[in-house]
Amino acid sequence: MNRRLLQIRARRARLLEQAASQRLVLAQAYRCWRTPLRYADLGLSVARALGQKPLWLTLFSAGLLGARTRGMWKWAARAWPLWTVVRIARNWRAR
Repeated sequence: MNRRLLQIRARRARLLEQAASQRLVLAQAYRCWRTPLRYADLGLSVARALGQKPLWLTLFSAGLLGARTRGMWKWAARAWPLWTVVRIARNWRAR
């Protein structure tokens, strides 16, 4: 039993060393992806935050779609009833 335990410990040490070297190789290989992945992560977190706050999403969309002042008010006026319906549906679903 003692010999088996020594074999297991030796194998564990080899596996830990192998895993450490593989982590180092991966870190070096994907170093160039660090900045693009950071921006993608930021974009996803902004999208999640906007998804949790539909009013902000509506206002942001209205601002993008209607770059002109007149167009922005037109889209905001259209989005307000939609926001009201979404809010009523959420309250109804929460019951």
